[in-house]
Amino acid sequence: MHFWLAIEYVFLPCFALLNVFFIQTHFKSTFAIKYFESSYIIINNWFFYHVYNTLLLAWCFPTISIQKMMKIVIYWEILENLIVPMLGVYLENEFMKTQYRESLPDIVGDLVAPIPSLCYLYYKQSKKHMKTHLKIKHL
Repeated sequence: MHFWLAIEYVFLPCFALLNVFFIQTHFKSTFAIKYFESSYIIINNWFFYHVYNTLLLAWCFPTISIQKMMKIVIYWEILENLIVPMLGVYLENEFMKTQYRESLPDIVGDLVAPIPSLCYLYYKQSKKHMKTHLKIKHL
């Protein structure tokens, strides 16, 4: 139990922040390519990266629920757009102040990107529920 909590609350956020740092340092222009942009949402390579990561998370963590996935996504946005930039101001680190903060359409994209993983989790949970229901019905 403590092992999974350490992974969930320490390792995953630290790994994600380092991953953003690596991508922003080495592949910024590739990830900045925009496929769709409006005043409401931006679809770029970061969007698809979030789709991929949330699907991977839903597939790799067997106990993750829809609620937990949404908590992770919202906590990530708070970490990325509030906590890290505030730490950047405190530490006088320009990279942390500027590279982690996103515009509102980018944040909306980050909140829309987990929809495929939420659909997958819903399917997985309903399939599990159906198996349980069939077992109870046949008792």
